[in-house]
Amino acid sequence: MLKNENYDKKLLIGLVITVLLLGSFSFLMFNETTRMAEVAEQYKTESLLRGRELFVENCSSCHGTRGEGIVGPTLNDKALLEEAEDGVLFATIQTGRPNTTMPAWGQAYGGALTDEDIHDIVNFIRAFEPTAPQVETPPQTSDGETGLDDAEIAAQAFQKGGCGACHVIPGVPNAVGTIGPDLSQIGAVAEEYLQSGEYSGDAKTVEEFLNESVVDPDVFIPTECPGDNCQEGLMPATFGELLSEQELEAVVSFLASLPSDAAETADQAETAPVGETEAPVLSDEELAKATQIFFERCAGCHGVLRNGATGPALTPAQTLAKGTVALTAIIFNGTPRGMPDWGKQGVLTEKEAELLAKFIQNEPPQPPGDVP
Repeated sequence: MLKNENYDKKLLIGLVITVLLLGSFSFLMFNETTRMAEVAEQYKTESLLRGRELFVENCSSCHGTRGEGIVGPTLNDKALLEEAEDGVLFATIQTGRPNTTMPAWGQAYGGALTDEDIHDIVNFIRAFEPTAPQVETPPQTSDGETGLDDAEIAAQAFQKGGCGACHVIPGVPNAVGTIGPDLSQIGAVAEEYLQSGEYSGDAKTVEEFLNESVVDPDVFIPTECPGDNCQEGLMPATFGELLSEQELEAVVSFLASLPSDAAETADQAETAPVGETEAPVLSDEELAKATQIFFERCAGCHGVLRNGATGPALTPAQTLAKGTVALTAIIFNGTPRGMPDWGKQGVLTEKEAELLAKFIQNEPPQPPGDVP
């Protein structure tokens, strides 16, 4: 009888221990589920912050800081975000889009971003969806192109490339640059080059000459730059990638017609110059870096607050209309008027030149503490 009582007692104790263990396990599982949910939420928040920083640094110059679209398409678009799954967005960023200006950003395809970076950017873009507006589709003509004539397309392409920062282009707003050749009569000038022995390229027609001048500008260096001969490398060789085929054809056609009345049509076109109304957004880290570079390299000529000294003023009133592309080219390649070629000297990388170009389109910050 005593043995049975001991057995029952042990059985009861074992049952109690089992219940306690199960209860503890359930409690731990509940806490673990809560903890995992908190970790997931924290990761999502951190991913969005990283994605925003990466987007501003790498994507905003084409798509806008809020995905509103500038050179590239609008991403803050309800229809697009409802249709495009995360995998599609990831693949587009990773591999780029052939025959467009969208490059491959994934490291496996020669870009600068890791897979985690791209996932963060996708998460940031996806966060637009709950409040994304319905973006109206531009009017289409029967051939599928936007409903603009060639002169209007050319005018917008000039603004997109920031061409007016270096050239005089009749009919194009703010195109009063004095670094590159005056293009007011470039059609006639191109014909003269082709008929003279000075030209050494492969073009046979005015249109071929102008196309070559845009996509491969160093094939032939003209001599009509204001104040001195034009410099090799001064004009970016990236417009063949920046401009669509339609835009390039419109630009060539417009330039070939000069001097003519085509400029009047372009002057009447509704254009949206890159950066004309809103400066590029810089992260705190980018702003600090650009500020330091400017005060070390540029403030002596352009002034601490960029109001001009021996060099011209560089406040947004002077720089926004020029755009990032043109300003980057000027900073990297210099000008015949005494602006150093910071890139060619190896002082600044292309990324740093572009960072400065964005910096000078913003309002001047206060100088660093060690600058008098």
